[in-house]
Amino acid sequence: MVGLKRAGESAVNWTLSHHAELRMSEMRIERDEVLEALTDPSITYPSPPSYGPGRSVAVGGRLAVVVHSATRTVITVLWHGRSGRSFDPRAA
Repeated sequence: MVGLKRAGESAVNWTLSHHAELRMSEMRIERDEVLEALTDPSITYPSPPSYGPGRSVAVGGRLAVVVHSATRTVITVLWHGRSGRSFDPRAA
């Protein structure tokens, strides 16, 4: 797992799971965009049971970020409002 923080900050705010790192790489998503969705979400809601217990979704911009708030861990990153992680809204 890797820490997620803004440039110049010393404290790690969130931890990225290996799975989240892989999704971000596949989707060409920068850490700052994920952090922005977490710190200033337009909506948040409990995740579906299939995502695991204690998880929620933060939506910001084009991203939906699934987190486990108790451990401040980013579980995965998805495109908001579209199916599949291969969809790239920049190409639409």
